Amino acid sequence: MTSHANEARGEVDIVLGKKRRVLRPSYEAIIAIEKLTGHSLRDLTVMANAVRMPLETMSIVVAELIRAGAAADDVGARHGQADGWGKLIYRVGIPSVSARLLIVLTAALTGGATAEGELMPVAENGQIDTAIGD
Repeated sequence: MTSHANEARGEVDIVLGKKRRVLRPSYEAIIAIEKLTGHSLRDLTVMANAVRMPLETMSIVVAELIRAGAAADDVGARHGQADGWGKLIYRVGIPSVSARLLIVLTAALTGGATAEGELMPVAENGQIDTAIGD
């Protein structure tokens, strides 16, 4: 069974190849990404925003985020290698993948995700919260 993003929880997904995959910025995934790429979360977010993330780096980021968001029975997502994801990214196009990564990495950078990588939904109460005096 392929997992799908739950929009109510603010999750983001991506279609690579024939399947839709969830991108989950878990704490463990972000630590692995920083170690494997040699770039900080902030630097990766800036690269995604500027569409300047090298394909090899993007492949690593996607592989780890998909692994974190994979359903328990999705062997391909759990064990997929960065090189394989990179070839699928190349087919889809770097700009479209970069846009999806920007959403997920920004949430991780700015505190919009739990340690498990679930994106926190935006409040729907119609009120605007401020950083001062809340």
